[in-house]
Amino acid sequence: MTIKDKNLNTKFFNLQSIISKMESAVVAFSGGIDSTLVAKTALLTLGPNNTIAVTADSFSIPRDELSDAKKLAKTLKLNHKIVLTNEFSNNNYLENTPNRCFLCKEELYSHLKTIATNLNIKHIINGHNLDDKNDFRPGMKSAKTQGIRSPLIEASLSKEEIRKISKEIKLPNWNKPAQACLSSRIPYGEKISPEQLKRIEKAEKFLKTLELGTLRMRSHGNLARIEVNEDKINQLIKKNTKKKILNFLHSLGYIYVTIDLEGFRSGSLNETFRKL
Repeated sequence: MTIKDKNLNTKFFNLQSIISKMESAVVAFSGGIDSTLVAKTALLTLGPNNTIAVTADSFSIPRDELSDAKKLAKTLKLNHKIVLTNEFSNNNYLENTPNRCFLCKEELYSHLKTIATNLNIKHIINGHNLDDKNDFRPGMKSAKTQGIRSPLIEASLSKEEIRKISKEIKLPNWNKPAQACLSSRIPYGEKISPEQLKRIEKAEKFLKTLELGTLRMRSHGNLARIEVNEDKINQLIKKNTKKKILNFLHSLGYIYVTIDLEGFRSGSLNETFRKL
């Protein structure tokens, strides 16, 4: 596969070269665009017998996201497995400290290592990209300590470049908005429970029916904070839309419903650290 842009073509060739030298790989596959490009490249360079994509399932994974990952794996003809992770049995995870993502990834990577060992697969790879290095990402520390490789970072690929390459090679989810686990909707220090996450999932599923584009609903106890792109904020406060949102979120037990005037920001709860 050749990319029209020479610089991107060089980087894509480099990505293929990096992965081809691995001989075999387990891919941490969420169904997002980053891990999809990694899985597709592994499939191209290592072949279907030497590539296995593994998706985690737990209370923190929206059902729609899991379903999409399954469908995508089938479309790409990936050898695909679902593993049930047990981070919710870890009290330290439920306490929701800033180390939460590290604990989650430790749990996931332990499952991937077992699969790799049982199938005699040489490498475990993930979809971390170059932009992730500039954010608060405890999960990256886990990858480093566990010996998990990040070929997109090794190939110096940013999120924008990943989208462009994915569009060129016709990956079906090239323009899919970035997603994060449901636990990321709860501020650090507030305990996590399956019941809370189900409530958040229901709220976001409803909000998505209103055609608001990329969004998050952060859950601060009995207060819901809605983030949408700035050009969608006016749509939120239209009388009929506002009434629908208030009625639905109140029915879920939220007392206060707010709109974040700064708009959608991926990982906005990490601003606690950035603004210190």
